Order: sequence, then structure tokens, then C-alpha cells
Amino acid sequence: MTIQAILNNCDKVRSAGKDKWRVPCPAHGGKGFNMMISERSDGSVGAHCFVCGANGVDLVESLNLPMKELFSPNDDYERPVVTKKMQTQAQEDEAVLMVAKGYKDRGERMTLEDKRRIRLAKARLEGIQQLQAQ
Repeated sequence: MTIQAILNNCDKVRSAGKDKWRVPCPAHGGKGFNMMISERSDGSVGAHCFVCGANGVDLVESLNLPMKELFSPNDDYERPVVTKKMQTQAQEDEAVLMVAKGYKDRGERMTLEDKRRIRLAKARLEGIQQLQAQ
């Protein structure tokens, strides 16, 4: 059902060879057949738009389909609770806290904006820890 669910939700579909199709890219509202969609041997789906660079994740999100449509029917994929974006932000927040510690260790005063940023960093890091504990 994986590839068929995706193709059924595309406006136009054109065959591009064995287990390959071209569709107008729904991620950027393409008019031509600028996105290649293929079904891999394991049943998973790959996609690439040659105009905007959209991938399979962008494809299913723009079609409002569940992420599981990209994966083999035998795959037990579960979306991670903590996303890559959250992990990147956590690294930045940890850096902010390290800089703040340096200020404190040297006895330097911080601005109200610095203090606000430190509170925000701590709150986000606590939120991620709570999500990971679930």
C-alpha cells in the first residue's frame, strides 16, 4: 500500500520505468513532472524533486500522509520524540549555558537579555529531558 497511497494522492502520475514515476512536485506546487518517486526493492519509497530538492519526507508532509508511507510495510518505523531540530537547538542551548557559566566564574554581570536567553535555554533543555524520559 505504501507507493500506491502516495501515487493515489498525487494530481498527475507518469510512469518513468520499472518502479519509477514522475509527478508534479506537491512540495512547491510544481506544474511539470519534476519529482521522481521510486519504490525500492525492500518496499520503501524514495523521492526527489529536481527543482526544489524536496525529498520523501517533504512529499508525504505536503500530501498530508503519515510518514510510515515511506517505509517498507514490514518496517516498524516510529517518529522520534526528539527531532533533529530539537537536538540542534539543545546543543546551542548547552553552549549558551557554558558561556553563562564563564561569565559567572569571572564575576561578570549579564544583561537582562542574557538572563532571558539563559532561562529559555534551561527550559528547553528540561523539556527535552522530560520527552526523553517518557
